Amino acid sequence: MKLLFAGLVLRPARTHPLRVLLSIAGVAIGVGAVCAIHRGNRSVTDSFRSGVEAISGASRLTVEGVDGVPESAAATLRWIWETGAFAPVVDRFAVCGDGSDEPVEVLGIDVTAEEPVRRYRLVSPDAGGNLRALFTAVAVLAPDAFARRHRLAVGSALPLLAHGRRQVVRIAGILEPLGPARASGGQVLVTGLRHAQKIFGMDGRVDRLDVVFPEEVRADAIARRIAASLPPGVSVGRPAARADAADKMLRAYRFNLAALGSIALLVGAFLIYNTLSMSVLRRWPEIGAARALGASRKMIFACFLAEGAVLGGIGTAAGLALGWALSRALLPAVTATVVNVYRATATLSLSGSIEPFATAAAVGLVSSVAAAIVPAREAAGIAPAA
Repeated sequence: MKLLFAGLVLRPARTHPLRVLLSIAGVAIGVGAVCAIHRGNRSVTDSFRSGVEAISGASRLTVEGVDGVPESAAATLRWIWETGAFAPVVDRFAVCGDGSDEPVEVLGIDVTAEEPVRRYRLVSPDAGGNLRALFTAVAVLAPDAFARRHRLAVGSALPLLAHGRRQVVRIAGILEPLGPARASGGQVLVTGLRHAQKIFGMDGRVDRLDVVFPEEVRADAIARRIAASLPPGVSVGRPAARADAADKMLRAYRFNLAALGSIALLVGAFLIYNTLSMSVLRRWPEIGAARALGASRKMIFACFLAEGAVLGGIGTAAGLALGWALSRALLPAVTATVVNVYRATATLSLSGSIEPFATAAAVGLVSSVAAAIVPAREAAGIAPAA
């Protein structure tokens, strides 16, 4: 079998290296595209979910409305304090007016109700854990990385474009990258609830109420009781539902990218098919001679199938490295598309999951072997030379 593989595969490969390299390059490009696209899609989904988790904190339910939640609705939910707590939140996006034009998530919180839901830790100043003392009229807290990137310090002014107008906020504290400070890749500002309502013109309304209660309390029972006391247009759900909604919104976008990657991989598979088909035609006399010397149809079939697997394996290995590089290079473009078209989230981070690489490798190898089946059958069907 080794002599047969050397004579029918290795020797012609050395004679026509360009054909072999073209097939390998085709598979590598296809696998690289599939890997980069799947990793980009996974990064978008993971970033959305991690952002929702960071902002939601310990909340197990959220109360949201089509046009926000009237603050009067909170009065009907005071019974929640018997078993848990809830915190009103304004959670919207603005644009930095310092020339960077970066979107930033603005989280407006009621400091007196926040502790059971979300935790914050200051880098500076040392307020002794008393965030309320920092929230003056236009004060915001910024994550450390955001402050350094925008060259901000405690006392610095930062212009924001929000609700159709330019407004100026002042940095009152710097946050460690924990909890909500990790949301949107650290592109977040935390401010007082009243200040956020003023920024976005939401007098008397909040975006949602985050509800927490002990794990031993059944969420569905609490949800039913909350729903019964809510006004029309306001509903209760789980925090993960917001990530699911974003995932559905991006489904068409991810499908289009996956289709492009599949087309690239099909081109690579076709190149392998074409290379092996031409190889069978060129090696017809050698195959016939090998059959006359005792090589069985199964041996010929296995030989050419192995050639497809080897070409696919080499192309897949190169494609995984290419996909890793492409995913890093294309992340800014994916981020810009998601920001401009789907959601004003500021930063996407590359997923560390191996699933995109495993998927691309499996698809690359399977498609390469599948592309070799027809030429291998043609070669196995050649009759022994007379």
